This record gives sequence, C-alpha cells and structure tokens, in this order.
Amino acid sequence: NFIVILTIFIMSCKSAPEHTTSIDKNFEPTGLIVIPFTYNSDEYMPVFTMSNSDGVKLRLCFDSGNSCCFISKKGIEKVGSNEKEMESCIFKQLLEKYPEQKESFLRKKAKKMIKEGKCGWTFDSLIKDNYKVENRYFQYRSNFIKETNIDGLIGLSFFGDCNNVVIDYVHQIIEIDAENICQNSIPLIKITKLNIYKTQIEINKIKQDAIIDTGSKQFFLRKGYKRLDTMTEEQKIDFIFNGYAWPSFPCVHTVLVKVGSLEQELSGYYATNIFAEGSSSFDRIGSVYNLLGYSFFKDHRIQFDFKNSQFIIE
Repeated sequence: NFIVILTIFIMSCKSAPEHTTSIDKNFEPTGLIVIPFTYNSDEYMPVFTMSNSDGVKLRLCFDSGNSCCFISKKGIEKVGSNEKEMESCIFKQLLEKYPEQKESFLRKKAKKMIKEGKCGWTFDSLIKDNYKVENRYFQYRSNFIKETNIDGLIGLSFFGDCNNVVIDYVHQIIEIDAENICQNSIPLIKITKLNIYKTQIEINKIKQDAIIDTGSKQFFLRKGYKRLDTMTEEQKIDFIFNGYAWPSFPCVHTVLVKVGSLEQELSGYYATNIFAEGSSSFDRIGSVYNLLGYSFFKDHRIQFDFKNSQFIIE
C-alpha cells in the first residue's frame, strides 16, 4: 500500500465553539449515506470513524479547506507500518531509479522525503456501516496532526463523485447525496486544480470571495490584493502554501458578514499570506481570499451541491 508521491497541499488555519441551536427531535435526514460525527478536542472540526479492509478503526477529521488527505504517525502505526519501514521503501525505489548515486546520498534523500511529506499510504478501502470508499491516498505528515486521538484528516475529495455533501452542525451528522436542505443558494466555485471551494459573500455590504473551510475555527479577512494580474488561483489560496508559515494576526475587526440570506456579526482576523513562487523562493503578499469557517457555520447546516454548483446554508 505504500507509495511515494509529490503533492502540493493546503492546510487550514486552526485557531470557539458553543453549539446553541436547539435540536428538532422530529428531524429526519434525507441522505443516502448518514455518518454521525463528534468534534475534535478544540470542538470545532467534525470527527468520525472508518475501518480499513483489515478492520482497523481510524479516527478522521473533516476539513473542507484541505485539498488532499493526511495520515498521522499514529495512523500509519495503526495500519502496521512506521517511518523506518517507509524510509527503507523509499530508499529502495531511489536506488532502483538512480543506481549511479551513492547509497549514503540516497538514504539522506529518503529521510528528507519523509520529513517533507513526499510519501503516503493508499487504502484499498475504508468502510463506515453501509458506506465504502476505495483507493484513497493519504499523504504522510508526522507532525501535522497534533491531537493524539486523531489518525488522519480528509478533505472533500475523500467523498468521491457524489452529488452533494451536507455538514449538519445542529444534529452532528454528515449526509451524502441528500435532498436540498433549503432553496436559498449561492455559487459554489471550485478552485482551479485543487479540491477546495470558494463562494460569494458580503462583508459590510461589499461583495467578496471566501473559501469554505470547515477546518478553520475563526473567520479571516483578506488584507487586499497585490499583483493580482500575475497570480494564479493556487497562489491566491489563503494562508499556508507548502506548510511553511501560519498567518499572523495584527488586528481584529468586527464586520457584518452575509452568506446567502443569513447575516451575522463576526470578529474577523486579518492575516498575511506566504506562497511559494518556486522551489525555494517566497514572497509575502496580502491575503486574497477570506476564510469562512466554524464561527459562522456552528449553528447551521451547510451543503456542498457539486451537481448544481451551489452552496446552501440553513
């Protein structure tokens, strides 16, 4: 199952959660698949359990702001591997590909690839009750997931070619291919070459773009556009590009945020973005996208309607 791959990835910002909405006891989910979830230790990111083909149970966080899936050191050990075994596998592949190179150089390269997350694990299947996914690749990041009871982290791509996904914060369930939760929708726009999505919101009555990020605890405001004409969509992504820097918080502003027909006053954190222009060159720019996360969603149900390219919040 072990494979080596080079992946560009996006990590969401962690950084108040109280569930205040009363639960309707007569509520009935409409999804073809219904997955109950709990929360991570900070009580904002959905967590559920799936089992691999050997019956090993893995606790997975759901983060729509991630373009790929991650597995932690604990998760790798659960499925019967470890860093030493992965390093040996990478070394053998490198030796086969570059037989002219010194073994000592290739062993150092293998260690570096482990550290930089250029390897991972493919699950032939993961199962939760009547829900099954196949051939899911998880990038290995030993230090990315800090919580000891979390084995991995997944993004929207994990759910495959479904029509829609509902994250129901009120009833603590994820629904797959459910009926539309309401009629009020706004555009759902996929970021080019990445499995994350943005939508259109209003901040103090000014139209803006925002990444829909269930892995962000707070709401983050962009500082402004710089060199917009030369930036790719990938370079515009909020916060961390290649994992080298977390956002800074020079100030906080209270703003009126409107998403669809819902309005809410939020404390918006200003943040600064770093992105990679090349393999080692970095340039500091202002954040281009706002980041819409748990602080807005926590008392609502949200729906990613991929089939009709719409985002719905109730």
